[in-house]
Amino acid sequence: MTLLILQDVRSVELPNPMTIHTWFIIAAAGAFLAWSISYAVQLQKEAVQRKKERSDVLKQKDELLDKIADLESRKEAGQVTEQKYKHEMKELRFRLARILEKPK
Repeated sequence: MTLLILQDVRSVELPNPMTIHTWFIIAAAGAFLAWSISYAVQLQKEAVQRKKERSDVLKQKDELLDKIADLESRKEAGQVTEQKYKHEMKELRFRLARILEKPK
């Protein structure tokens, strides 16, 4: 009887108990990689934006300095009255100070 039972033994395949764990690890790693990529892209966009803002500030500063120089030359040439010169100079200096105060 014992010999008959041993001959009738069949192998039974059990599901792998680590399958769910493996897929969870794969999904977690994929989510982390996706987050890392999106974070890096966001940092790059912010860096480009800051660079653009700095170049805009420099351009505005140069334009205001050119206007101040032009106003000085017009005053020396006698094309602008003293009162108008003072008013425009005050306005240009105020605008220049506002631009230079902006955080970098």
